[in-house]
Amino acid sequence: MRVDAEDTKGHVVSTGPIPVQIVEDLQPPVDTITSPAGGSQAIENTGFTIRALAEDDAEVAFVRIKMNGSVLATIVKAPYEVNAIAPKVPDGQTTAPIDVVVEATDTAGNIGGDQVFIAAKKNRPPTCDSIAAYPERNGTISQGSPNVVFEGGA
Repeated sequence: MRVDAEDTKGHVVSTGPIPVQIVEDLQPPVDTITSPAGGSQAIENTGFTIRALAEDDAEVAFVRIKMNGSVLATIVKAPYEVNAIAPKVPDGQTTAPIDVVVEATDTAGNIGGDQVFIAAKKNRPPTCDSIAAYPERNGTISQGSPNVVFEGGA
């Protein structure tokens, strides 16, 4: 490489050859899914957040976040996170698999990735296994007692 400098009066000064070593970026970014944790569960049709960290020896160009193969977001600047909705669990099943993938791409086109598997959990209404009634003060329950308290346990 050579550098030329010219002033406002048109005088030019040149350097001699300057050696420049060009180093090819072969290292992919390192990215880590920080949320959700692998093996965790999300209730079907409810929101949860996918978060990731990404680092590169040069520069991260963007991070792509996917759920079950579909791109949810392409993010060019940290924080790398997106809100997702857990899919519906098919009838007859209690859970359904969710595949979360994060791919970080650096400015040289190298791609690094991380993946976790979680589960969508069926959204079931609460159940009550037992109910007990007891008087609020005097120890007896009779017809027309004004303050009967009910407690339930699941």
